[in-house]
Amino acid sequence: MMMKMFDRDFSGQIEFNEFVHLVNYVEQWKNCFYRFDRDRSGSIDANEFQMALRTFRYNLSDNFVHYLVRRFDRTHRNVVAFDDFIYACVCLQVNL
Repeated sequence: MMMKMFDRDFSGQIEFNEFVHLVNYVEQWKNCFYRFDRDRSGSIDANEFQMALRTFRYNLSDNFVHYLVRRFDRTHRNVVAFDDFIYACVCLQVNL
């Protein structure tokens, strides 16, 4: 998904300048993720995820946030890891 977002010339490949933009984009998400990973566990729980989403102006119900955690938690530990956090946020941006 993210590769398609940054392949601006639709060549099917990521050129160097496109790659630089992709790395910067991921770095911004990383900073955001670590700002909300309050317990420094390397993952965020539903409460931390909800705080992050509120900063993006998503006012979602507790039930929906818990659904999102279950949907994007590939570890089945009821938390969202960094890469899943990016994927969830990008999906929300595209679909909401």
